Amino acid sequence: MNKDELVGWLILNQKTCPACGARLYRDDEKFDLHHLWHRRLKQIDDLLWVPINISMVCHRCHVPETEELNYKCAVQKFRMGFTPSMVVGWLRGLPLKVVPGLPDYFVRAEIDFERRLG
Repeated sequence: MNKDELVGWLILNQKTCPACGARLYRDDEKFDLHHLWHRRLKQIDDLLWVPINISMVCHRCHVPETEELNYKCAVQKFRMGFTPSMVVGWLRGLPLKVVPGLPDYFVRAEIDFERRLG
């Protein structure tokens, strides 16, 4: 999936900014692509531009990147059907010598998401 296809997929499936709820539009430059679980790493950059790792966030919410923004992106990913175990599996599948640990907001979002299901 190239970046244009990723943007189209996010618009169709994510629909809103996870932080403020603003609607996403293809031609709107007010939105940024946000790496959620793993940041950019030149050696595997193409593997990081996938729906499980990227959220579309309005620029206003993205610029002061906060733990709360990351938490809301994580909850939204779980609601979209990307389960916590899928995220862990995706991270473990990256061709890295050391598997990155999960951020604190992952654990918080996982607990809150599972509470809502139960």
